[in-house]
Amino acid sequence: MIARSLSSIVHRRCRCRCCRCRCCCHYCCRCCCHYCCRCCCHYCRCCCHCRRRRCVVDCSSLSSSLLSLLLSLSSLSLSLSSLSSMIPELLLVLAGHKSSLFLDDASLNPAFASLLHPGEQHALLSLAQMASRYTHITAACTRLSHSPSRYICALCASLRLILADEYHTLVLETEAKVLRRDSTLVATGAFVPLSSIRALFSEWDAPFAALVHLVDLLEAEKQWKPGPLIDLLLSRSQTGVRRIASIFGHLSSAVQRVWRSQIAAFIVHGTISSSDPLASQDYALEDGSIPSCISLQSRDSIQYVGRAVATVKAAKWQKQLPTTIASDHTNMLESVLPQNQHAFDRVIAQIRFNVSEWLWRNVLTRQDIEDAVDSLYVHMLYHSYCSCSYSRPLQGVTISYSETENLVSPSFVRSRDSKLPASQCGRVQYP
Repeated sequence: MIARSLSSIVHRRCRCRCCRCRCCCHYCCRCCCHYCCRCCCHYCRCCCHCRRRRCVVDCSSLSSSLLSLLLSLSSLSLSLSSLSSMIPELLLVLAGHKSSLFLDDASLNPAFASLLHPGEQHALLSLAQMASRYTHITAACTRLSHSPSRYICALCASLRLILADEYHTLVLETEAKVLRRDSTLVATGAFVPLSSIRALFSEWDAPFAALVHLVDLLEAEKQWKPGPLIDLLLSRSQTGVRRIASIFGHLSSAVQRVWRSQIAAFIVHGTISSSDPLASQDYALEDGSIPSCISLQSRDSIQYVGRAVATVKAAKWQKQLPTTIASDHTNMLESVLPQNQHAFDRVIAQIRFNVSEWLWRNVLTRQDIEDAVDSLYVHMLYHSYCSCSYSRPLQGVTISYSETENLVSPSFVRSRDSKLPASQCGRVQYP
């Protein structure tokens, strides 16, 4: 529109009686004696015939300046139209699609870079780097999703969900603002500044850099144990960048939920998974199966409860663990995550207490214990030389029990727990 108006101004002629002006290349009006060259919007202070005084404004130089201005405005309008048509393609690039605007190394196409301002080139390069990182993350998730590890698959599924809910939604919202000419993004209702788009997506610079490093680290290792993987995600979530902390917190929670289901199967039902097992066939916990956020006491309790439940189940005892207790233990485990160490320790301790009580009442009954003690008494009575060898380990077990099971103060050992009566140890004086 600006170009057409300027063109009409330059080539317009006066509609009144005119004659050729000697001091310029245009016509002068005879019907007035004060103004001439109305076709160039300037006034010439000469006579009515433009023969006695030269024009104050040289119309030939003015026409050349107007033509140069016309060319510059035409190039500017071409650049603006190119940018306007480039915005939809740029949004497609941010969504993970390829484009001829950028090369494979996320650099600008040289044929297009010459039409842009250096500031616009810098903004486009930043957006192209962000789109390249997003493409790298999604491609790595696709490759890692075929991993035999259920923990890696859960991490990739959670990462895809986060990117779809937050990043891809941002791309769609930006496109919707451009289409409805939102004043917060579209300048004067017709032009979309690249700086505004760059500012909208700037919050994903740091998260994408951290996620690229994460997926590269995951692909570098052939096998990941659940313990080191949970520790890695928890350590990465301890950061001051809010979005990075949120993303890694969600990833860590997804992996912990899978690990928690494995632990529930072991200590509630006594079963061991064939893939990514947490314990061996003799019910000993594997190395790397427990994250460092779980205390040593909880580890021992998990191994004890799992072995006890699995042993009773394998022996096909007439009395098995009731389904009500198993259901209660499952609900207790589902209410906490390992990263909440105190709550998780409390739940594991309660499960161990419940299983122990059930074992004492149903498996290790009073009659069975009395029979075992009587057999031991008869054996020690007829083999007195074995008394000391039996009493020493018994005293050590008593001291160990008092240290680990005293919930009030574990470091406090009571005298009645650490010292056996003389009648129980056969009045044997140790040197």
